[in-house]
Amino acid sequence: MEIRASIALRLAPDDRARSQAYEDARQEQQLRHHLDIDRISHLRGEVLVSADAARAWWIDLHREGNLPISWDEFNAQILPYVHNAQDPQSKAMRAAVVLAQVMERLESDPARHQQFLATTRVVLQQMNWEDLADEL
Repeated sequence: MEIRASIALRLAPDDRARSQAYEDARQEQQLRHHLDIDRISHLRGEVLVSADAARAWWIDLHREGNLPISWDEFNAQILPYVHNAQDPQSKAMRAAVVLAQVMERLESDPARHQQFLATTRVVLQQMNWEDLADEL
């Protein structure tokens, strides 16, 4: 024996409106999520592959005069994530970021701070950069 049935649910107008508003909000959120995924994929695959591509991306962002991020913010927050950036500016920025983090960590430990400075001074002297060692 086989039984078939058809059921039709009808919502009250207020409930139907709430249900539609919920569905619209859910679809909008899904669209935003997919756009975020696309933007991140673009950044990873196109922008962060070289320092030149990242700089071109930054210039493109600013060509109409809007300033979403400053050049300093770009150097501090975007450029360090460029894959294998070997240009002098990128190398200098990575080194500066690392040294800034070292100094932040050493602020809470004066003894290690002095040890780091002494070690750095010796390294600079070994490289015959007395003028830089004297600045420490």
